[in-house]
This record gives sequence, C-alpha cells and structure tokens, in this order.
Amino acid sequence: MKTCLNRLNVSIHRRRAVAALGLCLSLLFLVGAPRAGAATASPGDYMTYQGFLVDSTGTPLATNNPANYPVIFRIYSVATAGTALWTEQQVVTVDKGQFSVVLGEGSAFGSEARPPLSSVFTNATASDRYIGISVTVGSITTDILPRLRLVPSPYSFLSAGANKLIGTNGFTYLGYNTPIGRAEIATNLFVAGVISGDGSGLTGLSASQIPALNASTITAGTLADARLSGNVALRAGGNSFTGNQIISSGNLGLSVATPAFPLSLASSLGDKISLYGLSGVSYGFGVQSGLLQIHSDVVGSDVAFGYGSSASFTEVMRVKGSGNVGIGTNSPQGALHVRSPNTYLAEILDSGNAAGTWISLRNTSTGGHNWNLVSSGSGNGEGAGKLLINDQTGGGTVVQVETAPANKVTVNGNLDVTGALTSGTSKYVTGPENLKIVRGRVSSQGLALGTASGWSVAPGAGVYQLKFTDGGFSEVPAITVTLVGNVAGSATISSITTAGFTVTTFQDLGSTSLLLPREFHFIAIGPR
Repeated sequence: MKTCLNRLNVSIHRRRAVAALGLCLSLLFLVGAPRAGAATASPGDYMTYQGFLVDSTGTPLATNNPANYPVIFRIYSVATAGTALWTEQQVVTVDKGQFSVVLGEGSAFGSEARPPLSSVFTNATASDRYIGISVTVGSITTDILPRLRLVPSPYSFLSAGANKLIGTNGFTYLGYNTPIGRAEIATNLFVAGVISGDGSGLTGLSASQIPALNASTITAGTLADARLSGNVALRAGGNSFTGNQIISSGNLGLSVATPAFPLSLASSLGDKISLYGLSGVSYGFGVQSGLLQIHSDVVGSDVAFGYGSSASFTEVMRVKGSGNVGIGTNSPQGALHVRSPNTYLAEILDSGNAAGTWISLRNTSTGGHNWNLVSSGSGNGEGAGKLLINDQTGGGTVVQVETAPANKVTVNGNLDVTGALTSGTSKYVTGPENLKIVRGRVSSQGLALGTASGWSVAPGAGVYQLKFTDGGFSEVPAITVTLVGNVAGSATISSITTAGFTVTTFQDLGSTSLLLPREFHFIAIGPR
C-alpha cells in the first residue's frame, strides 16, 4: 500500500528556526525477518516501513550526504489524540529524503507501551490502526500530521475467511458456531496423526464404537480406583507420586497421626521445611525451643520480602545474613537502613501511648549517653504536643519545642552557637568575632543615668572620662555622642582606646563655643 501525507509547514519563530517536515510514506507489511536468526514456523514480529522526508521548503532531508535523525514511531487506534498502543524509537538514516526502517528493531521510548508488534493487529479493534511519526532535527521535534491509516493489501482480504474452511466447490467443511462457542465439522473426519486432549466433552459414544481402546494412549483424565491395577500407587499406600496431588477435604499430617490443621508437621525440634538444597544446607523453616526460624544456607545469603513471582520479584525489604535489615534498599549499610521511595516524604513512627512516641539513641562506650527523641503525649510530665530531646543518662529534658500556647524553643542550659543566629531578616553573629555594644546616658554633672552596664564615668565639668568595665573591646570601637536638650552645642570625642574614651561638651554662644557641662547619650560599637 502506498499513500502520501500533505506537507506540514511550521512557522519560523524569532531566534529559533523550526524544521517543518513533509512526509511521503510507502508501507509494506511483514515482508520478512529483518535479520538472520533461527527459523520458526511463524513470521517474524517485524514490519518494514519506508518514507520520504522534506523540510518546510520542500527540500529533501540529507540532500548531499546521508544523515541520521532520531525518529519515534507510534501506532494508535484513533486518527487524532488518544494513547499510543505501541511506541518505538530508532535512529533513522535518511538519504536525499528517503528512508527505510524495520519496525520492531528499535527500542522502547520512556514508559510508553511496546508490546509484541503483531499483538497490535490481533484484537477486537484491529480494523482501526494509525501510525504517527515524530522526527527530531537539531533540537526540534516535529510530529508528522495527519497520522497515516494502516490498511491491508487487497489479497489479504482472503484471510477474512479463516473463520470457515470452504472448499473450491463452495461447500463449508469446517465452521465456528459463535453462539455455542464450538467448531463444527460438516462431513467425515479422518486423522492420520494424534488427537490430544482429555476428551471430557466427548459424548454419545457406545462401547461398540471404541472396540480397541488402548489404555496406554490415555494421557489425561481420572479413572476410578476400581478400574486400576493393584500395582498402581494409591493414596492409601506408601507410594511416590508425580504430578499434582489434591486432597479435597481433611488435613494432611507428616509424621502426625491426627493432623489438626490443613498441613501439620511432626512435633519435634529442628528443620521443618526445606525450600531449596540438601539437609543442613538449605533455605527454609525450622523450629527450636520458643523460636521459629526462617533461614538461608550461609551468612552470605539473605532473606528478602516483596511481591510478584520468583521470576519477576519486586523487593521491599531484605534481612542480610549478617543481620543488617534494609527497608527500601537491598544493601543496608547499618543494622537498620531505611530508604523511602521518592513518593514518600519521610518515615513514620506512630504510637498512641500517653507517654509519647519515643526514639532511644544509646551509646555504651566510655562517656556515651542515652538520648531520647520524644513526641510527648497526654501522660508525659512535660505536657502533651511537644518535641523533647531528653538526656536519659544525665536526667532531664535538654531541648523542648512547643507550639502552644505560643511557638518557642526552650534550652535547659547554656546555648553555644558558633555560627549565626537569624530571626526574620535580622542576623545575629555569634562566636569570637561577635559585635559588642555599650551604651548609656551621662548627666551634666558626670553621673550615670539609669543602669550603667559595662561602663563607668568620672564626674567632670564638661570633660568626662568614660571606661569600659567588662574587659573592653578587642579593637578600638566606634563612638557616637549625642547632646540632650534644645540648647545649641557640640561634643568632641578624644583619647579613644579599647578600654575607654573622653567626651568634652560645649555650648554655642553666638559666634563662639564655651566649654560647659552638658547631658549626653553615647554608644560604643566594636568587636568583642
């Protein structure tokens, strides 16, 4: 079948040219296996696909030299929108616009479905199939529209008669009765080979119609005990069995005379069930006094928990032979290693105990402590709804975080900060380079007004000696002095050291200034 799609033109946007592609497609179905392999009775699960690619100006791609382009092929059941039934990506070599690929030889694209190609054309909606192509030129990916509808070649319509077997004379020899769900033969049946099956639906035969039944040819079905030879193994005897064995009612006991459960094992200690291996070197279950054992063979073998079959197993938890437990990881790096899937934000420890939910971190080495992290409950002495860091060794809560009646963090002891404390947009620097601020107010007589914290002043009459009484600054501080009152005047600062400074006050008298006592504020800022 050959058909062409209209050429798709895409505008060229500012600073980015988008290659517009046109497509002329030539399609051949299931021409043959694309690569050598072991021959089978069924056709290969591939189909060839050919096309012609041009840009928005009508110029074939790869005009001068063959070039490779990433192409995604999708098969849909609808002409527009919808979800692809089958998706595959390939790197396609284009030469002067022409390309030819074998669908089924590519690889999956992301998480999009890629079942066997033939399965896309063998279900109840197989009459409607459309192929879509996405071509990447440079960094731009363009979808070729509209999608091309896939239709059979004319003579393939002969396959529509596969629901009947019709002779050249027009007589129907074999048909399928859809309402009843059975095949029907309209004439005699001769079989030169083997007819297999259990014959459970075979009715209407008399003894005279099967005069030479050979019991050796019976491969399925059930015969009553009365029809069996005395040499045939019976459930009542100590026999070995092959195939499925079913006990339709009652319990099975292994070395148990009166089993009380569907499966009962002997009441003795030791290995009970071996899942793999020989005695003493196996994976299975065992019982010791007060202990149910689930074991592997050696320390290097693990026990995993998960879902699915053994061949397609998804693991969620593993116990290493060394004793390490991994949840969400198959290689735990500690006694307990938990790794949450990306869909979860955190691990959860949930408890309704009134004392709270506790995590205990204990260290038994010299100088080690036992610490508790507690989400307190209604019966906790610290009150409910708090986060506590508790020193179980030293006794007492060290840090308490609460939201009621107000948000706050309480530290029971000194708080040492080596970095920065931040509150809103303000930052408080801590550590050996902390800033130190000393401030105060001095009367005109040279007396400290209010509390003199970290400083003192020697009384004077316009000249005041101030000293830092708490060790001073590590470097010369910056000093600011402001006179109190509405009388014009000024103040000078001199003799500034890390231990103190001198303030001299003046009052303006016309064109001159006179040394006079004045009340003033000061502030000293510098490194501690």
